[in-house]
Parts: sequence; C-alpha cells; structure tokens
Amino acid sequence: MIRALFLLFILISCNTSTKSNYDTTNDVLEWDKDNVVALDRNDKALRDSKTVTKDCLGVFKSKFRANKDSLTIFFVKVKVSENESIEHIWLEILEIQDKNSVGVVSNIPYYFKNISYLDTLSFDINKAEDISILHEDEYIFGNYLTKMLDEK
Repeated sequence: MIRALFLLFILISCNTSTKSNYDTTNDVLEWDKDNVVALDRNDKALRDSKTVTKDCLGVFKSKFRANKDSLTIFFVKVKVSENESIEHIWLEILEIQDKNSVGVVSNIPYYFKNISYLDTLSFDINKAEDISILHEDEYIFGNYLTKMLDEK
C-alpha cells in the first residue's frame, strides 16, 4: 500500500506545474541572496526530493532530447566542490551525455572563488539532486525540493 502511494506520488510529481517565484526585474545576485536555503543533509524534504529526482530522471532526459522549443529551459541542481567548499548549484543544461553533461551556472556561487555565474561546467546528470523545466516562467516539471519545502 505504501509503495503504491509512493509510486502515485512520483507519477503526479513528474507532471505537476507550478508558477515560478523568479522575479525577472530582480537581478540574479539579489534573487539568489533572498532564496538561499541551508539544509541539513538528513532533512526529510531534501532526501525525498532526491529520491523523486532519481525516479523522474529518465522522463526528464527524454523531454530534454525531444525539446524543440526555445522558450523551454532545462535545469539541474548538482553538488559542486572547489577546494574544501561544497555548494549545490543550479545549471542550465546545454547537453546531456551522462557523465559528460554540460551546463551553465545559473545562480551566484556563495563560497567559490573560481566558479562564477554563467561559467560552463561539466557534470554527471545521473548525480542530479533536483531537476526542473521552466517554460515561459512556469515550472512545468520538477523543482521538487522547493515544492517539498513549501509543504512543510
């Protein structure tokens, strides 16, 4: 029964739309400062969102490969390290090639000195911590951690 409910949750989660809270009149630095959230690695919402992300990753990859709409933007949140610092950064995806995927840093790194906003990074899509698809300022897929934190 619990497994069936969890599978139902995943099916619903993989297809829900939510309006973006991103204010395009705000510059990125101000938006990032106002929206940084520090979470314990054992936070239930964080763990659950990572599980749903992994379960929906195949659908996400298929949607990326099939996309022909320039108004649709695909994002992935990945763990990035520089020296002793670790951050979880959103990347706008340019290419999905499993361990050699490529994206552009879409938020201002807080701790890093050598990684900046709009830098291009390679990453492993299979280690995604969250995923989202934005179409005309509306999240049409993913953004699981934000949804789960809003439910708290």
